[in-house]
Amino acid sequence: MSGDVRIATGNAGKVALLGGYLTAAGFQPRMADPGDAEDRAETGYRPAVLAKLAGVPEAGPPVVAHDSGFEFACLGGEPGPRTKAWLASTDDVRRELVPGTGVRVVHCVGLRFGSQTLTFLDHDDRIVPEQFLPEDSDLPLTNCFVGPRDSLARLMGRVAARLAERTTADFE
Repeated sequence: MSGDVRIATGNAGKVALLGGYLTAAGFQPRMADPGDAEDRAETGYRPAVLAKLAGVPEAGPPVVAHDSGFEFACLGGEPGPRTKAWLASTDDVRRELVPGTGVRVVHCVGLRFGSQTLTFLDHDDRIVPEQFLPEDSDLPLTNCFVGPRDSLARLMGRVAARLAERTTADFE
């Protein structure tokens, strides 16, 4: 089964990231900007994903949305679902994090097709490295932590499997 799948984001990098998984599964991803829907959502991974899905018109191909966050052991599990705001308000992340401590990288993915909405949650447990965030690094922050990096792939595999179960009518 193949077909168009909308990704609820205005972020081209996120379209490339999620779109890579969808393209590999035979789907044609395209951006569908949900506007500021996430900013109006209750705090939480699932509420953010559901808001993004709701920010895209129901008519049309299936929609996928993603949210993620960092839960640092040295910060008592914070910032969690408030990671985006925390990163925007923190001048130097390195001062707040303790090398060698744990960080849970949480991913939540939502899928809406027709009137059905599903959400999936998974995480990777990683470590804040001793040489955290080199000055010249332009990598996403998530790439700077040591440990497994397969939770998003697992989630997108589940999404692709659910999409593959759909009929051609779901993609029109």
